[in-house]
Amino acid sequence: STIMSPVTLEGKGAAFEAVIGRAVVYDHLYNDRGHATIHSTNGMGFSPYSVDVAFTVTFPQGYQEGVVAVYEANGGLSSDPTAAVITKVLLNPASGVVNGPQACPGSVRSPDYWNKFISNPPNIMRAEQVYCANLKGNWTQQSLVVAHEITGGGPTFTSVFVFDKITSDHPVLLFSSRHMLHGEAQISAINSLMIAYADPNSFVNSGKSDINLVKDVSAEYAWFESRSDFELVPFPGIFPDLARYQAEQAQLAVNQGHQSWRNDPEMVARSLATTLLKWSPNSQTTLISGGSGLVEAQVRVRSESPGHPTINVMLGHLDMNTHNIWEVTDVDNSVQQMISNPTGATLVESPLAVTGSGSAFEGDVGTVYLYDRFYNVIGQAKCAPATGMGYTTFTATIHYNSSLPGGVQQGILAYYTRSMADGSISGVVMHSALIS
Repeated sequence: STIMSPVTLEGKGAAFEAVIGRAVVYDHLYNDRGHATIHSTNGMGFSPYSVDVAFTVTFPQGYQEGVVAVYEANGGLSSDPTAAVITKVLLNPASGVVNGPQACPGSVRSPDYWNKFISNPPNIMRAEQVYCANLKGNWTQQSLVVAHEITGGGPTFTSVFVFDKITSDHPVLLFSSRHMLHGEAQISAINSLMIAYADPNSFVNSGKSDINLVKDVSAEYAWFESRSDFELVPFPGIFPDLARYQAEQAQLAVNQGHQSWRNDPEMVARSLATTLLKWSPNSQTTLISGGSGLVEAQVRVRSESPGHPTINVMLGHLDMNTHNIWEVTDVDNSVQQMISNPTGATLVESPLAVTGSGSAFEGDVGTVYLYDRFYNVIGQAKCAPATGMGYTTFTATIHYNSSLPGGVQQGILAYYTRSMADGSISGVVMHSALIS
């Protein structure tokens, strides 16, 4: 075959903890021009795979002889190949956009190369990891450099940098995030930049020693060509994950055979109802549309409370990949209940003005809540209806104290109505919010 970068390789192999082995594209002199790790879709055992391999050519003016090889690793004992499939190809110099991290050019692959560009004087921080990807959404490569700050034995702080024109004598700095406690950065499967770090003052870290701190803050940035900048972007999911960093960590766990319930849209929808609405874990679920083999699904969940209220849960596969886990993207119910402002994924600040509509009974039209990144309620307000009975508009003002002072976190804005019979939640509208 004639191939161009990235080339998609599909096949089957024996997986151990979701890793089958390695794929390599060689040129006519058997030089490695691009490689990628092969992950299975089933976790363990004989499994299908699909992997994109980005490669460069040594003869950009025309076609070039080459070889594609797939190596099967030694079942968790080592990375040495125990089996191989090798096939002849022609390398097309044309290139496209690759999703996810890819091999860096050899001249910029070493972290030591980047020390002179990230630190002045050079002893303030040290580059320790380098990743390359098409972060700008075109065929050009950018480098993500992760550096540890030199603090003389104190807490570990990290700074991250994104450079363009990476093989030139003067790479161009596009983005930096500095002084993050136990920070790290990754390139997502959709070519966005994910960073994560620990907040020592959060409720999950408060009182812990430095070595036991967990990364509880994450953010995602994407390149916007029109503004020539990386900007904060919301994750489309609201449950079980509120950030892409957590979702991709969860995907790795599922690939290794854990948390298999995330592959079932009905189980994910029921988990949301149990966790956030406090409905019974025996609530009935019905798949209304989508599901297996499709990128989206809609599930109806029926409460066991009096009157048996229902909610409609909309879900999508992570990264719109049908092999990935399900994420809830929106929740509503079949009655006339809505939040008209703010809309989904809007940056909000305190005091937060909310408008919407719903059914009032004796002046009660419900309550709006603001959840933070831990699914904890940080603010709520009763809705003030325009009329005392029947379908009406409402206003509400939420005053809140963010659990991430000085930063932006993703959360949920929810509008609940309650049953007159037992006070349980009977009507629900939910969408994501970026909390300032």
